[in-house]
Amino acid sequence: MKNVRHDLGFTQEELAILLGVSRGLISLYDKGLRSLPAKALEKLSLIQLLLNEVEKQKTEPCRKLLALQQKHRKRAQDMLHKHAKKAAVQAARLSMEIAATRERFRQMEHKLGVIQVLIEQVQAGSREWKVLSNLQERLLHAIDVCNPSSEYACTYRLAMLITRQQVAMDMHQKLQRKDKH
Repeated sequence: MKNVRHDLGFTQEELAILLGVSRGLISLYDKGLRSLPAKALEKLSLIQLLLNEVEKQKTEPCRKLLALQQKHRKRAQDMLHKHAKKAAVQAARLSMEIAATRERFRQMEHKLGVIQVLIEQVQAGSREWKVLSNLQERLLHAIDVCNPSSEYACTYRLAMLITRQQVAMDMHQKLQRKDKH
């Protein structure tokens, strides 16, 4: 009995309702401790026939099921569109951040070059030399913070965002094509 129930795809509760018996009785039937009454056997045979017919006919799903599926596809499409849009915004922001970081790094390199030339032109140990040396150290620290390896990390994050955006858009398009069929 249990195999038949599983083949039909019904839970004990569902089959009990369809056959007009209690779930406890279905449990006993599953274990082979009881036999199905004639009336329940007749209903079970009818259910098996109906399921076979439905399977053979490949009938269209009922309207409620279609509406439910369409509702879930729409919800998934909206969510995917939102994720793609969010990833695009984050990717644009990160692209601007990378460009700004590159520009800051380039500017600091130029400043450092100018400061190094000025340091060479003043007397070592003088007040001006100390000020320029201090400025050089601050620039070196800023360059260290704004180094190319942090740009690589940002570029990696950007690639991940672009990939996330593309996957969301691809899935969104697949769902749209399914809606048209």
